[in-house]
Amino acid sequence: VNKTLPDRLEILSTDPYGEGWIAKIRVSDETNLSKLLDHKAYQKQCEEEGH
Repeated sequence: VNKTLPDRLEILSTDPYGEGWIAKIRVSDETNLSKLLDHKAYQKQCEEEGH
């Protein structure tokens, strides 16, 4: 968990992919990671679905 967030909430908006991370997650089985969307693919999917 990013312990600096409570004192610097603005970084969630200003630097979400840098210092504004919320939590780091460790996965035990990486076989399905290739099915996850990156930011660009997620944005494209949202546009296609009208979100």
